[in-house]
Amino acid sequence: MRIGIDVGGTHTDAVLMDGMDIVSSHKALTSSDVRQGIMEALDAVMLDAHVTATAIDAVMIGTTHFTNAVIERKELCPTAIIRACLPTGSGLPPKCDWPEDVAAALGDHSYMIGGGHLFNGKEIAPLDESALDLAIDDIVQKGIKSIAVAAAFSPANADHELAIAKYLSQRIPDANITVSHEIGRLGILERENAALLNAALGKLAHRVVSNMQAALGERKIHCPFYVSQNDGTL
Repeated sequence: MRIGIDVGGTHTDAVLMDGMDIVSSHKALTSSDVRQGIMEALDAVMLDAHVTATAIDAVMIGTTHFTNAVIERKELCPTAIIRACLPTGSGLPPKCDWPEDVAAALGDHSYMIGGGHLFNGKEIAPLDESALDLAIDDIVQKGIKSIAVAAAFSPANADHELAIAKYLSQRIPDANITVSHEIGRLGILERENAALLNAALGKLAHRVVSNMQAALGERKIHCPFYVSQNDGTL
């Protein structure tokens, strides 16, 4: 059996399924306490179907917490972006087409340094480690922990992004680092924007997912737990 839970801004919906059959369902107003709301949804569908925690094979949870954070401009962390693209790739700087209030929520912490690759994976220029050091010095001074890393054509060659991320983790061990090649395609602006939002939402995501895991643990549900992605997959 599987349980699916949708934690929306207004309602929390849950269904218990056996194969393709809906065994039980539940709908309630969303609680300000995510963990409590999920536990109540779990209790409702399992009690209605007279099943125990050991019968649950998987739990899938979807939530609009992260979408709402962007829409409402709330709980977005100050976020730095390091882009390896020089001497080319500076014509359109990071966040150049963002709504002003969203850009302001993340702060003005953009750094463009030498590096990046061409579409065939060849270097534009060697990674400028001196400029990287200066950028990280400034990030450390500002106390920023959420950092996005983008490099020109990194999906074709991710070496510079990975090198920057490795150095960042050495200099700022508790940093939340997002490398753009893991979540985007070739276009640098779209990929960089996705990396920036991912990094900015990192702290909120950790809190929300931890609450979800805690809710399952308190109900003794020890099975695979999935969170839906923005494309509807798990």
